[in-house]
Amino acid sequence: MSKASTIEEKMTELRALVAWFESDEFQLEAASAKFTEASKLAKEIEEDLAKLKNTVNVLKQSFDS
Repeated sequence: MSKASTIEEKMTELRALVAWFESDEFQLEAASAKFTEASKLAKEIEEDLAKLKNTVNVLKQSFDS
């Protein structure tokens, strides 16, 4: 699980991981662990966005009623 709590914080963390892959600091030995971390973070973001979308849809329906 990510240390970040908001979607924005998770996105910032994911961007940092992506930047690491594109940087001169890239090390093949660490790439697998970083990739796994990035994948988990991306999944968390997708889940958070799905929950947020559901909340927005529920609110929209309550106003449409």
